[in-house]
Amino acid sequence: MTVKMPELFHRLPKTMIQIFTGRNLLFQVLAIVLTCLIVEAGLDWSYYCATRSEWTKHLAIPAILLGTLVPILATLAILTFGAVLKNRRLISTVINKFRKRNSENEEH
Repeated sequence: MTVKMPELFHRLPKTMIQIFTGRNLLFQVLAIVLTCLIVEAGLDWSYYCATRSEWTKHLAIPAILLGTLVPILATLAILTFGAVLKNRRLISTVINKFRKRNSENEEH
C-alpha cells in the first residue's frame, strides 16, 4: 500500500495532535524521562562500548552467515522436498511467497 504525499501532509497536523494528547502524552513523557535516566546513568555509553568489543564481532560473524544462508537453504530444501513428494501445493506456496515479497519490494 502506498500513500500519496499530499495525503500524508494532509493528515500530519491531526496525527501530531494525537501523538501529544491523552494517553500518548504519558508515553511521550515516560520515554523522555527514561532516556534521561539511561543517559545520566551512563548505560548508553556502556552499551555502545560493549557492542564494539572483539567478542561481539566473534558472535556477529556466525549470526550474519546463518542469517544469510538459512533462508536460502530452507527455501531450497522446501522446494526439493515438494518436488520429491510431487506436492504442487507446497511448491506453489513457496513460489507465491517469493513473488509476493518481490512485488512488495518493487512498490517501495
